[in-house]
Amino acid sequence: MAQYHQILWSEGLFLTQHHFQQRDYYFDKDISFRIQSAAPFSRGVSRIVIDTEAISNKMFTLQELEGVLPDGTTIRIPRVDEPPPSRSLEEAFAPTDPTLS
Repeated sequence: MAQYHQILWSEGLFLTQHHFQQRDYYFDKDISFRIQSAAPFSRGVSRIVIDTEAISNKMFTLQELEGVLPDGTTIRIPRVDEPPPSRSLEEAFAPTDPTLS
């Protein structure tokens, strides 16, 4: 599983052939992913994997996520993007006592 990252260009950067090879590789993979994700719409989540063992421990852990946002940004966790930290479900959803009035 090869990883690809976008080049962060800056003034004064010493350019070598590897920068251009990485740029070409990044755009080739990005375009390929966009085309595969375009059916029937050009945005949305195409794959999501959640750690079910972590949920039994009251934690939410995202293992994999692939998709395209409405602005065209691609998300590929963990192949390209770093996964977000695990979240406690107890902190996110505090228990409440419902009352009827």
